[in-house]
Amino acid sequence: MENQLPVSWMPNFLACKPLKQQLADVLIRTISVQNLNSDYYLPEIGKLSTTYKVSRDVVFEAYHILMETGIVRYDKSRSKFVLS
Repeated sequence: MENQLPVSWMPNFLACKPLKQQLADVLIRTISVQNLNSDYYLPEIGKLSTTYKVSRDVVFEAYHILMETGIVRYDKSRSKFVLS
């Protein structure tokens, strides 16, 4: 099931944290607040890139951070990131 993450976030280009970490932090908070389950597919990289006006690389790297922490995994059969 894919839902839209209703995340209100503006990148802070002057912050000490890189954009990928800023976005990953926001996604982690949103996932935990909404108590999403494992059948939830995260929005496509291009969609988040357009929504938050950051490069696709920033979104991919944020998703990679979530993968490293075990929060999401990549479902090759559907070419989507899904909650673990």
